[in-house]
Amino acid sequence: MGPKLFQCNTFSIYALTKQAEDFAGALSERDWEKFDAAMTYFTRCLLTGAPVLRRAEKVRGSTQKLYELKITAPGSKGPQQRMLCAVEGRCILCVRGIDKRQRRLAVADIEAADKALARRRGGGHESSRKKERAGRS
Repeated sequence: MGPKLFQCNTFSIYALTKQAEDFAGALSERDWEKFDAAMTYFTRCLLTGAPVLRRAEKVRGSTQKLYELKITAPGSKGPQQRMLCAVEGRCILCVRGIDKRQRRLAVADIEAADKALARRRGGGHESSRKKERAGRS
C-alpha cells in the first residue's frame, strides 16, 4: 500500500499508485479542501449506509468495484478533477487521479485503475463472472 494521504472520519485514505500520489500532491490548497470535503461526504455515506450520491458514484464497467470521487463539483466548467478509489474495510485506496474533460470516464483510465487494484488484491484483471463463464465453456 502506498503512503497515507490523510484520516477521514474513521477511514484511512491511502494512495495505492504513484500516479494517485502525484495527482493528490499536485492539488492546490483550494482543490485539496474540495478533495477533503468530497472524501468526508463519501466516508459519511459509507458509515451511515446512506446512498452515495452527488460527489461519488460507482464506476460502471469496473471489474474491481471502483468509485469515482468527484473532487470538482459536478457540472462545473473546465476539466473536472476525479479520483478513482476503492474501499477495503476502513481503508480507502486512491488508485487513479483524473482531469476529466469528457462526459464519461475514459475506458483506459478505468482499465488502468482496475489493473492496479487487481495486482494489489493478488487476482487477475478479469471479473469473477467472466472467469465463471469461461470455466463453463
